[in-house]
Amino acid sequence: MHHSYPKSEINLLTAAENKVITLRTEQIILPQSPKKQKNSPNDIIRLAASIKKYGILEPLTVREREGSAIRAEYELISGEKRLRAAISAGLCTVPVIVAPTSAKIHAISGIFEHLRQEKLHIFEQAAAYRILIEDFALTQEEIAEKIGVSQSAIANKLRLLQLSRAEQQKIIAAQLTERHARALLRLKNTERRAFALDQIAKHRLTVAESEQLIEEMGKETSTDRSNGESSTPVAVPNHEPTGVIPQKFALQSLAPLYNSINKTLAIFRKTGASATMYHQETTQGVQIVIEIPNARGN
Repeated sequence: MHHSYPKSEINLLTAAENKVITLRTEQIILPQSPKKQKNSPNDIIRLAASIKKYGILEPLTVREREGSAIRAEYELISGEKRLRAAISAGLCTVPVIVAPTSAKIHAISGIFEHLRQEKLHIFEQAAAYRILIEDFALTQEEIAEKIGVSQSAIANKLRLLQLSRAEQQKIIAAQLTERHARALLRLKNTERRAFALDQIAKHRLTVAESEQLIEEMGKETSTDRSNGESSTPVAVPNHEPTGVIPQKFALQSLAPLYNSINKTLAIFRKTGASATMYHQETTQGVQIVIEIPNARGN
């Protein structure tokens, strides 16, 4: 069956693969039905002399031959006169451009069609982009132009592949969004990321709630590293604050701090745990106590 492809699709592939490589002359096979030569032997001799002096100015065009088990072989598409002259001039290698095969065009057309239909999951989209880049030598700019999205959208999708296969499957099962997945990438520690993902999936946290949880976990990681401490929770001293607040203490300056802690505890309470914050301000400073009962309620 003959397949036809949009001209823009073929142009895109040609532009993506329009890279000059060097092949040994014995790797290039003349087509089974070569064109009749209109050039005399003298033409080949003159061109060979020019090639010895200036080299091959215009690369040959070839396509990869399928089924070659020993080494890669290529069939000549255009440039037979240049190839014969190069061999006559004693050249062992020649510059070529490898044209896409019809099978490759068909494969890329299929990937683009799936991407246009927008039926792929975010990780399937990211995998498709990676195939287009790594296997078919397209750039992010070319893909973005073809799909009709921004290059940053392509880059953000590719970043999702940093998540492990298990994490991807859990995100899919929990029906989380791309923004959830991108937020999780902020946690470089796999154990912390696994904990955050469990909490987000279990309690169906919104993107905003998930980002706040991850932000606070990231702050804890930075604090632990700067202090040279482990991430093991530190026990909170068991004492009741007096609640005495001296008048001269600048209470208003600490309001944002209290609000931030309360918001974090509100997210923590969604896990089913109980948490209470107390604070005591004195002339020497402020003391903040967060009380979290253990599982037995002692």
